[in-house]
Amino acid sequence: MSSRNLRRMRNETVQPRDSDDSDDDLPPSNKRTTYEGLILSDDSDTADSVPAQPESEEECEQVASSSHGGARRKTSQKKKAKSKKRKIKAESASSNQGAGRSDSSNALEQLDEIDRSLMEVNEILGAPPSPPPQPEIFIPIKTAMCTESKYLNVANEMRRLFGPEDPEEIRSRNKQQPHRARLLKRVMVQPTSDVRIYDLKKTGLSMSVESQHSGITRFVYDHDQELQRRHLRFLEYYAQTYLTNYDSILNKLTNYRKTMHVEPLLEISDKFFKMEEYSLGNEIVENVVTYLQFVAHPSFDLSRNHVRLPYVYRENRPFHVAMLKYLYLLSNKACHRTALEIAKMLLRVDPSDPLAVVFIIDTLALRAREHEWLIEAVEFFHDERQGNLLFNIQYSLSLAMFHVAIKKQSDLSEADKSLQNAMLSYPKVFVLILENCSVQYPVLTHVLFAEDPIANNRDLNELMKIYAKLTWPRWREPQVMKWLLRNAQEVSENYDNDGAVKTRARDLARLRARIFETWPSEITRHMIILEPMSNLILDMQINTRRPRGSSWDPLFDTGINRYGYKAPTDPPSRNTALGGRALLYRFFTSIIPSTELDPPVND
Repeated sequence: MSSRNLRRMRNETVQPRDSDDSDDDLPPSNKRTTYEGLILSDDSDTADSVPAQPESEEECEQVASSSHGGARRKTSQKKKAKSKKRKIKAESASSNQGAGRSDSSNALEQLDEIDRSLMEVNEILGAPPSPPPQPEIFIPIKTAMCTESKYLNVANEMRRLFGPEDPEEIRSRNKQQPHRARLLKRVMVQPTSDVRIYDLKKTGLSMSVESQHSGITRFVYDHDQELQRRHLRFLEYYAQTYLTNYDSILNKLTNYRKTMHVEPLLEISDKFFKMEEYSLGNEIVENVVTYLQFVAHPSFDLSRNHVRLPYVYRENRPFHVAMLKYLYLLSNKACHRTALEIAKMLLRVDPSDPLAVVFIIDTLALRAREHEWLIEAVEFFHDERQGNLLFNIQYSLSLAMFHVAIKKQSDLSEADKSLQNAMLSYPKVFVLILENCSVQYPVLTHVLFAEDPIANNRDLNELMKIYAKLTWPRWREPQVMKWLLRNAQEVSENYDNDGAVKTRARDLARLRARIFETWPSEITRHMIILEPMSNLILDMQINTRRPRGSSWDPLFDTGINRYGYKAPTDPPSRNTALGGRALLYRFFTSIIPSTELDPPVND
């Protein structure tokens, strides 16, 4: 390699030749390089290019020191440059600190002057009163009723309970319904895998934002002109067939499926449940739930706390009704966690609880074994729903406290106190639980449990029977039953030996008789929705003994009616349609409230 190329590699200054033909060597450069002192091997035969070999150790050390001298000098120069930079930074920092000290001293002097002036004013006018403490902003619904989207999908719970699906079944379902995945892409509360999904299309029903205020977004379902005309025709047809030939509605099931008219579909599903065609009724309910989400607004996220769908709008009511039906059907399939999340979602989208979800949500929590959540949620119910007066909340809370205490291996005194208070408040519930568990115990003959001061209150007794039917498997567990009977024995002994306990039990009996004179409208709606499915869900028939509205609007009560829909005439027209049998009908319903006479059919 030539010396010119070596200089280029060393980043040395290469002076140009005087002419390209000149053979003179370049003048030597005095610039020090990184490679100075290193011995370069060369194939030249000249004696000058071969350095003399050292003959002793001292000479070797001298050669090594001379060969690395340039590198050491370069390193020392870099260290000196770095030390200079550090000194400059230190000087600038010290000057800045000095300026900061002067600024802070000036600020302190100004602050001292302000304090002195304030002290002088306080001496003249007196010290101002201390400001009242700011109340903490706490929204219980954000903590107790929050949901996660993964728990709203029943497929996740089915996979957890029964394992993954057979790939062959998935392929077969995809062949039969190739559009299923596309339709369910925006659906959060999905149908079960064995339900056939209709070919959903947007046929007049949509959703829009009604208002936005204080971080809360309220949505409402909208009907276009074509859907309004179809719905008006259906209401007229429903008012006639409901009192004459109700079965004729089934003849139009195919048309209602094509147009996805949710109101008649819900009505037909109830008819199927009464006919014990449970699979068809379940299929319609799940398709209505899917379709109402399919046409929803893109921002309508059921897992968000700020989303509201007020029940007061008549167009929103099918959503609430269909979801309540669906959570009952899911819990009947052992999908209790998904049903619980849907119940929490219903309480969140309309915190006024128009369908009395508080009556069933504690049962779903016990079935899903969400005991710690139930204890937390009861605080919300006490503040917002007067949960301390509800028998289902009192008994379910006691059972949840028992399970949490057993899990943590802690004392059962709090759970015992809660259960004994529930027994004093509602002893009839304890009796009904033992009846459903087929347990005979001597304490049932005690005056506290044997004498029923509210025997004539059929409304309250009906609710207690439903609660006992829904929860008795959780009370029948051996460990729980032993704890339940022990507390029943203790509360009966306290009743006999303590006059204050006896007086308190009588006061509580008068209180519950006064509170539950009749069902509130929320409970009435809930019972009307549950009534067609009662044989499937409860294995018993319930009778609301109330003027029935419809399957999509249980009471036809007042609300915001943006499209001027007229509710079908219900109680007065029934007597007119019955004609001469109206008096007989009223007589039988007065002595046997469950009696239903079919009106005459117009041929």
